[in-house]
Amino acid sequence: MSGYVYDSEGNPLPGVAVTVYNSNGGVEGTTTTSSSGFFSIALMPGTYTLKLLKPGYVDKSQTFTISTSSTSPGYVYLGTITMSRAVVVSIPLQSIKLPVLSSASYQVQVSNQGSQPVSVAILKAISCPLDLKLTSGSSEVQSLTLDPSQTITLNLAVTSYYTSGAVCNATLTFQTPYYNITRTLTVTIYPVDLGLVTTQASSIKVSPGSVVSIPLQVVNKLSTDFTAEISVDLPQGWSGKVLNSQGVEFQALTLTQGSSASLTLTPEVPKSATAGSYAVTVRLTGKSPYFEYALPLTIAVSAGAPKLRIEAQSPHVDTYAGKSGKFPITLYNLGDSDALVNFTVESLPSGYSWSMQDSQGNTVSQVYLKAGSSIQLALVVGAPVVAEPTNVQFTLVASTAQSSDSVNLSLGVLGQYKLAFVTQSFYLETVPGADTSFQVQVQNSGMSTVTNVALKVLNAPSGFTVSVTPTSVAQLKPGDTATFTLSISTDSTINTGDYYVTFTATADQVDAMQRDLHVYVKPSGTPAYLIGAFVLVLVVGLILAYRRFGRR
Repeated sequence: MSGYVYDSEGNPLPGVAVTVYNSNGGVEGTTTTSSSGFFSIALMPGTYTLKLLKPGYVDKSQTFTISTSSTSPGYVYLGTITMSRAVVVSIPLQSIKLPVLSSASYQVQVSNQGSQPVSVAILKAISCPLDLKLTSGSSEVQSLTLDPSQTITLNLAVTSYYTSGAVCNATLTFQTPYYNITRTLTVTIYPVDLGLVTTQASSIKVSPGSVVSIPLQVVNKLSTDFTAEISVDLPQGWSGKVLNSQGVEFQALTLTQGSSASLTLTPEVPKSATAGSYAVTVRLTGKSPYFEYALPLTIAVSAGAPKLRIEAQSPHVDTYAGKSGKFPITLYNLGDSDALVNFTVESLPSGYSWSMQDSQGNTVSQVYLKAGSSIQLALVVGAPVVAEPTNVQFTLVASTAQSSDSVNLSLGVLGQYKLAFVTQSFYLETVPGADTSFQVQVQNSGMSTVTNVALKVLNAPSGFTVSVTPTSVAQLKPGDTATFTLSISTDSTINTGDYYVTFTATADQVDAMQRDLHVYVKPSGTPAYLIGAFVLVLVVGLILAYRRFGRR
């Protein structure tokens, strides 16, 4: 019997252990394959089972029969037998497309279909700006050991770096002691607009000699944190800075994933600048990771000027002390030049506050208004807590260096008057013929000052004399408290029991609040000197009795 053993790649397989078993399971002969994969064993006629074993490969069995009949010459040639590799690597795809600075994950399965453990080392080779990692959980895997019939699933993470576009070959080599398995992944990296820097004023119109303030928003839309430098390309003879939200010039920033930063670009247009369109480019250059992003802007220089017009839909608004009133405002730019508009409020009394809000409710200190456009805003004016009912008149001014407009407004502050008892328990105990007092606290719980606050007795029981001090409090500011004392005297002949004194708290601006003071008149106690005298008499009597009768 003879034959050849090849691997699944079509190469001769030397060193294969060849064993022939008879029908009873006994070994009839053994050998190993030569360098050409050839094997040969002399056998007696009969039926046999051929078994092929080699580490790193799947075991192979084959049954054959040797016969000496006239049709069989007593020789069996088994031909070429193929042994499959025990280690199998399965990757679901051979090529992918990724945008720059992005990641994708895929599952890779490595299995051992043989009957012996196999160790595998994993090597990688990458031809361009790309990162490739095989991980299990959170750990990168560079080698593994597979038991017989075991399959391990790994995560293949592919991350593209910044490039203008590239086609990369990423090669993974699974190295065993017996052979190497190579898998190549073709990755096409294509550029995309990262959208890292935005502005609402990508094209503006200005006059020579002006300083432009262009709001910028830097947003980290990447899948990781980044650190970047920011710079500006300006026309020759121009100057400019990039300022942070505190107005400080800076050239670098770090943003965590998903966060943003508000910046302001302030190019200065020379007075000698001629009319025309000028290109300005804001550049963001990443340091970790590396990337490049450019935001092109167009500044049109002309001799035109903005012309502002401001209108109030409702020039009068009412509110309460401690609250705010909102004035809807429409701002127009009727000129032929864009404008960055500032706001001021004139003649607003001390203690009152104001702010401008856009249509989304965001507070703004200035707005950019293109020529021929308009914007809806709101002026929010807050009245102080201690404000008295009044009508406040003031002026809202919108201005640029070349134009301004104003509108007169008024805020009506409505009064809110309210008194409340701070005292919670209205109960007092006394005895006939006694003088006592009870304090009542009244608070101004409204939003405006009340005047002539007083506590007045409406009804006192017979045998009671009740007076109040002070008789009144001239004024009580919001949140302040006044304390009144009820002085109560009872006749010595009054009966014990429950009595009620009815009184009211009043002020010029509020309705009277009525309360009842529950007074319990309890019996008078025995004077202490009579108790002492009784005890003394009792002690003296006991001593005399002892002297007279005790010795008997």
